[in-house]
Amino acid sequence: MADDSTLRDLFVYGTLQYPEVIHGLTGLTLKGSPARLLNYQRYAVRPPGREGRGPVIFPEAGGEVHGQILRNVPGEARELIDRFEAAGGGYERRQVQVHVETNAEPIPAWAYVGIDALREHRVGAWSEEQFEAKDLQWYLQQRLPELRSGWGLPPVDN
Repeated sequence: MADDSTLRDLFVYGTLQYPEVIHGLTGLTLKGSPARLLNYQRYAVRPPGREGRGPVIFPEAGGEVHGQILRNVPGEARELIDRFEAAGGGYERRQVQVHVETNAEPIPAWAYVGIDALREHRVGAWSEEQFEAKDLQWYLQQRLPELRSGWGLPPVDN
């Protein structure tokens, strides 16, 4: 198992699958490759006091989550992604084993996994199509600039 200082790969399965979200958050262009995470399941959650639905994964025998793996994420970008996930609440970064393309052997990567207390707030499946149609532009134009501003960071140039 890789340690925290050497593991730089990140499995993303929700809003962070979108390169424009990663760019709006970190200012970097990080291109992902298709990957899957076995024995986890993706859900939509709506924590108390929140309007929107966010994606979250939980360990679940027999489950499978399709997403992207971002390779060699720079430390500064990972720190911003950590802050982003902490702002969403209910996530912890865990080391997981991800299957990339047709490789038989999984590789280690980080993933943001829902804490157990968030399970009771599941509201069905998280939909990429719904996110793209209803929330993606809001994320890019409002959510990410507000977060960066709150962190004392300048806006990202498109």
